[in-house]
Amino acid sequence: MNNDHTPLFDNIFIPDSKGIEYQVLADLIANPEYIPTVAGLINDTMFSSAETVKVWRTLNSMSTAGETIDIQTMSGRTNPGIIARIISKDTGVSTLKTAIDHCRVLSNAAVRRVIFNQAVSMLRCASNNGTDITELAAMPGRLVDEVENSFGVE
Repeated sequence: MNNDHTPLFDNIFIPDSKGIEYQVLADLIANPEYIPTVAGLINDTMFSSAETVKVWRTLNSMSTAGETIDIQTMSGRTNPGIIARIISKDTGVSTLKTAIDHCRVLSNAAVRRVIFNQAVSMLRCASNNGTDITELAAMPGRLVDEVENSFGVE
């Protein structure tokens, strides 16, 4: 039995979705006509930072309002630095199909991030003798509910 309180896991990192977040946003800035089609595939919880959520919300609201979306306008309404980082991901060859594929990859990455964070929380609770065992046993069910409600994954 390991009671020395040393970490049990090395080299386990929070799933990184920044690259695919930037790719999805670059697809949509370069091709704003895709936004109405992919809007149902994306939600705020899929983005890992307030900055990328703001870019997504801005794109979606501008599209809904019928406003022109371009790099200059996006830079003025959000952080120009993040727009520059996002645009650096634009390959110039995005089709609607690739944009949809990128949205699916983003969704999968977001689900992995939620599962990872909840698993860490469960491990912390399991290692704390003060955690009620009934509460601990209920945690996996709440994780399933969160993933289903946030991402439509069943």
